[in-house]
Amino acid sequence: MKKSFAIGKYIVKENLSNKILNGFIIFAIVILFGTLLLKELTIFNGEKIVKDIGMFLMEFFIFLVTVFSASSYLIRDHKEKSIYLVLTKPVSRTSYIIGNVLGNIFLIIIYIFLMTIILGVALFFVKEGYTKEDFIAIFYIFEKLAMLVSLGVFFAVISDSYVTANIFTFSSYILGHFTSDILELVKVTSNEAIKIIMKLLTILLPRYSVLNYRDFIYHIEVSHLKISIYVIVYIVIVTLISSLIFEKRKL
Repeated sequence: MKKSFAIGKYIVKENLSNKILNGFIIFAIVILFGTLLLKELTIFNGEKIVKDIGMFLMEFFIFLVTVFSASSYLIRDHKEKSIYLVLTKPVSRTSYIIGNVLGNIFLIIIYIFLMTIILGVALFFVKEGYTKEDFIAIFYIFEKLAMLVSLGVFFAVISDSYVTANIFTFSSYILGHFTSDILELVKVTSNEAIKIIMKLLTILLPRYSVLNYRDFIYHIEVSHLKISIYVIVYIVIVTLISSLIFEKRKL
């Protein structure tokens, strides 16, 4: 586990020094403060608009960083042959995969922390602040992106192409928001083959709809513990599958 943390630490350092990824954050800062203009343009409840758009932008920009990072490092190391140096230290393939997942999850924590502060400053200027529900919503954003990390690493394991891995990671994020809709389609379709495919998708895809906390924040009671357990189990299972495939893969 110590070796996995070492790999994760390396990924964090490399990302924080990466000008492209830092460019995402700088752009996000500009956009977040640009939401302050909405208060002047909105007649009703401008403060809520600033907060809602700020939350959306927080998730969106960290999502872009996550897709780029989680699904690219393993492929880059393989193409540049640097993976051989890591695996001959010796570091097991499982430790390498776990390190990739942990490193990218640590990155999400750092970026969310920074973006939360940035949005908090923007809210201060419009005389608004965070509520308990807002912090829960931010934690749900973290859980959603942590699941995406495990999928990004998985697609990097089964693919040798940056483009393919990024597309699959991006697609899983989009489709994961529609798992409840897919379940409804299963009920109305009469084609058994399509039913099987759709049911399989609902099992394999992360159920991001239950993590959109701000969508139902004032409507239903939510079991945060059950959702967190689901997220942890999903990440562990996907990471385990990635490790098993990587152990068998020829490099």
